[in-house]
Amino acid sequence: MKKTTPANLSVDDAIYNSTKASSFLLHMLVMTEPHQIKANEIVKDAYEECLQLKEYLSEYLWTESDSEGINTIQASLDELNKALDKYEMTNDIVEGEW
Repeated sequence: MKKTTPANLSVDDAIYNSTKASSFLLHMLVMTEPHQIKANEIVKDAYEECLQLKEYLSEYLWTESDSEGINTIQASLDELNKALDKYEMTNDIVEGEW
């Protein structure tokens, strides 16, 4: 998985990448043993990419005025949050914090 810098993405690219990144992260969480997730570089990179895309789209959401654009960005943010929450919850369970 190649690293991206959200700052040089268009919003459409960020939305597209957020769908791919969140799906990939969720898939990797299913395929990786829970106690190995934190040490797995591919999973960590996917998590970091989701975080960057979330930050980028969250910032852009405030500048969007079209209701369809807002809904599209929010749907992408929801997908990212689902993947990020699953990663964080899995880590918390493994570390005994949940």
